[in-house]
This record gives sequence, C-alpha cells and structure tokens, in this order.
Amino acid sequence: MLFRSETMRMLLRNVQTELSPVDLGNIAGSALLYLLPKLRHVGVERVGLTRPCLIDGDDVQLKICVSNVLRNALQATEGLPPGKRRIRVEVQRQENWVDLVVGDSGPGFGAHFPDTTVLRSSKEEGSGLGLYVVRTTLDNHGGPIQFGQSSLGGDRKSTRLNS
Repeated sequence: MLFRSETMRMLLRNVQTELSPVDLGNIAGSALLYLLPKLRHVGVERVGLTRPCLIDGDDVQLKICVSNVLRNALQATEGLPPGKRRIRVEVQRQENWVDLVVGDSGPGFGAHFPDTTVLRSSKEEGSGLGLYVVRTTLDNHGGPIQFGQSSLGGDRKSTRLNS
C-alpha cells in the first residue's frame, strides 16, 4: 500500500489547477445532484446555494472535492434510521471570501479529527483517498479545512475560499 499511497500523492500534487470564476453554490448544488440517488432517505438542508458566490477556482477539482465531503457526510449517517439522517450544506458569502460548511447528524469524530495529509481512513473499508483529495484540492486553492461538531450532532467540515 505504501507504493500506491506515494504514487497517488505524486499524481494529486502534480495536477494543474486552472482558475476561473466559478459559483461555489452551483458547485455544491451539482455535487448534491450527482449524489441524489443516495440521498433519498436523507434530509438535506441547503443554505445559500441559490445566491451567487463567485470565487476563482478549478471547477472540476472543486466538484470532486465537494462530492467527497458530501459522500463522507452521507456515509456518517448510514447507521441511523431514515428520519434521523440529516446533512446541512451551507455556502456563505463574506466580504473577501466564501465559506463552505457541510455538517451531518452522524456520530461525529469525537476528539480525534482525521489527518488529511496521509492516506488513512477511520473506516474499515476506506482508503483515506477522499479526504486526501479534499485536502489537496483546498491546498491548490489556498483554503484551509477545519473540523468540528455540527449543529446536527455529527461532524462539521468547513473551508474558506478567497473570492
């Protein structure tokens, strides 16, 4: 696995990032649409996705990034009954940046937030590639990723991207 991990790191680090004006709300909406079949039994709260939130970003990288964050939130709620499975996706426009926040009603990380710099997963079947892709994409865009507790009870992932 070490060779595979190192190869994947090199590939992801060497990706060309093509910046152009993109709407982060549209990107989040597209990621939700892509995951729609898996979201049938999940209550999804969308906040701020209809207002323009332009940033300079790579459309493809950001769609993959947001899809990975949403997929992790979805997986975190899998063990819950359908009425308790909830995800909140929020895009907030600030003066010089846009915040993207994804929260879920899953069990949360507790005090052990994931290390996104290595290919490691807290899930038995996981490779850690999803959060590594998220971290690499955000590095390419100059945005941090922060972990915390969601108001829905599970974990919260947020990032701030320059507009």
